Order: sequence, then C-alpha cells, then structure tokens
Amino acid sequence: MKRASVLLVGTLVLLAGCGDRPGYDASAVESYLVHMHGAPFSDGIDKASCPSHHDVSEGMTVRCTLTVSGSKIPYRVRLTNVHDDPVTVSAEPDGVVLSRDKLRAVIGLSLPKGAARPAVDCGGAYMVAKVGQNLKCKATLGSQVSTFTVKVKDATGRVSVVS
Repeated sequence: MKRASVLLVGTLVLLAGCGDRPGYDASAVESYLVHMHGAPFSDGIDKASCPSHHDVSEGMTVRCTLTVSGSKIPYRVRLTNVHDDPVTVSAEPDGVVLSRDKLRAVIGLSLPKGAARPAVDCGGAYMVAKVGQNLKCKATLGSQVSTFTVKVKDATGRVSVVS
C-alpha cells in the first residue's frame, strides 16, 4: 500500500471567506481521504472523520481517521499552498497499515505444511503499527488457539513471526 499520495485539488479545502483568509472545510478533507485512500481497502470504508474547526495556515497538518470495517486508521493530512487554487493536499497513514488477510498469510507460513489457513485475530480487519512494533495475534485452527507475535520490519509492511 502506498504510504503517501499527493493531489492538487481545486477548492478541496474550500477557500471560503473573502480576500486572503482561507477557510477550512472538514467534509472536503474527509471526502478526499475516502476517494484517494479508500481504494486499497476491499472491505469498503465506513467513514472518514477530521476535526471540524481549524484555522488554516500554510503547511498545516490535520489528524484524521479513516474507518474501514470497524478498524480506525489514523492519517496525517497536510495542506500546502493554502492561498492558491488549487490547494495541495497530501495524506499518509500514521504508521504501517496491515490487513488481517496479510497477517493470516504470514502466520500460515509458520504453521506445519498442509495445515489449513487459520482464523487470525490481531485486533481488527486492519491494524496500524510503527516500524519495529510487535503485534499480538491469535490464530485459531479448529479448536486449537495459538498466540503469535508479529514484528513490523519496515515501512513497506514487511512483517515476521517472532514467536
């Protein structure tokens, strides 16, 4: 999954008001997140939410949340050229986004050859972690439940099972 996406958006962050005093439109930023960052999530996006009141300033960062299948994924959204039309908007997840399906596949590789694919629970359909962070996961295969620790190796989402 790409970590960052940049788009020039005309009037995305609506430059409301008069003269050189731009205004902030949270719903426009939320719409940007859904349309520009929702594609990788096959489960569908529940919603995006950003703070509703903000003073606009050059290079400002807004913390928003994209909710996908009940999992909350934090984003940092940066606005530049706020006095121009179009405004430059960039957003990236506040960490490495990992899907339950990816973790299921990785944990499945650590199981005996020929074992069925386990049901995996690491806390939701999607998790956000920092590089070097360990995630505790449960793998269920029939009536057997095993606990695994998965370590996030790098910003591209490579992980390894450490226990």
